Amino acid sequence: MSHNQKLNKNSVWVKEWIKFYKEIFGLAINVSNIFIPPKIKGFNRPMIIAREIGDSPLEMTMVTCQRLFSYISYIGDNPDELISVTNRNPRYKGSYAIRVRDGIEADEENKNLSADDIRSQSMITMTLLERIILELFYFWKTGQHLDNQHWTLCSGPRNKAGQIPCCYWYKNIFWIFWYNSANAIGDFRARSVIV
Repeated sequence: MSHNQKLNKNSVWVKEWIKFYKEIFGLAINVSNIFIPPKIKGFNRPMIIAREIGDSPLEMTMVTCQRLFSYISYIGDNPDELISVTNRNPRYKGSYAIRVRDGIEADEENKNLSADDIRSQSMITMTLLERIILELFYFWKTGQHLDNQHWTLCSGPRNKAGQIPCCYWYKNIFWIFWYNSANAIGDFRARSVIV
């Protein structure tokens, strides 16, 4: 079985993420202690979630969305405090890398699964912070947006009422809103993650 390996700071994709954080957030990130999960078929997009994004990473990324494109959030005024449960957070975990599928839409394999289903099956899926960073990265790289036909269900984080956030691009606006964790609909799909 393959194990996570230390990032090669000279690899093309690592340099690209370093450049992204510099250009989008004005941050110089340290990648020296980050490990990347092994390659698994279908999970072709590596991501770096940097600790340098600060102690309020959701707020920082949402402010950046507001600066770069039309954006509406129904998450609340202090998202880093409202979301009480999360799988991964650079504030506590430090910088880390994950692998995701490189599709524009959330994973077809995860349609008709509620956040409660995903939790009961111990699936590892994208957090809200990871989804927003992926949106920003994709926009920075292509000028386009993700989830034009379906919604990404961010099943890891939950608010104090147990609801989970969702993201999608609709009518030229990036939307983030709360959703019932028990609901399973084909258009709401989690993005699987390799950690």
